[in-house]
Amino acid sequence: MAQFSITPGTPEFLLLCLAAYLLLANFLALIAFVVDGRRARNGDPRVPETVFLFVASFGGWFGAALGQVLCSQGARARPFGVMLHVCGMILPAALVTALVISDPQHAVARAQAFAQRLIAPEPQGPEEVVLGGNSGGKTRLPQPPRRFGPGTDNLPLFHN
Repeated sequence: MAQFSITPGTPEFLLLCLAAYLLLANFLALIAFVVDGRRARNGDPRVPETVFLFVASFGGWFGAALGQVLCSQGARARPFGVMLHVCGMILPAALVTALVISDPQHAVARAQAFAQRLIAPEPQGPEEVVLGGNSGGKTRLPQPPRRFGPGTDNLPLFHN
């Protein structure tokens, strides 16, 4: 098993901080919708829509969308729903822009490698077995899948 070093300055630490930030932002967005729902039922002043859009813009889009569905708020207000989804795209777009600006050559190379894997993925079929050994007539047959579990130890077909 690979051992990860979660110390400041490592990529693992950065991912851990990013995950914690996104978890907190989504939790705050969900709580904002719950508080707004309670205020609506009690007749108190509502939470402004700009608060929801602000939290969604900075990583809380999923929590805001979940809160909107669970609390049935703003479901009929089409402009708010569209603005909420647009705000949810702001942070990812800003992160991609920052990555491209910081090292454009590396970003282009990674995008090309990703596109190449999408276009021509590596074959992941079963391994092939060569019959005939060192003789001239070689026949390639696909190897059967390896079975695991009790009772397969005495089956010669499934041994390597």
